[in-house]
Amino acid sequence: MTKMPSQTSVEYLVKGVCVSETTRGCELSSENRTLMERYNRLTEFNKQTIQELTQSLLRRQ
Repeated sequence: MTKMPSQTSVEYLVKGVCVSETTRGCELSSENRTLMERYNRLTEFNKQTIQELTQSLLRRQ
């Protein structure tokens, strides 16, 4: 029986089905782990880019 991940919907889309039960609920396959890491890096990059753009816009005013 598989357990639904308790994380966000995006994480669920990446994780799909739980491979095995762990303390965190789901264990990622290596392919899905790679996708999740890439998603996390892009999210972090987007946050930094938004902060930089916001700061440059505030400086212009």
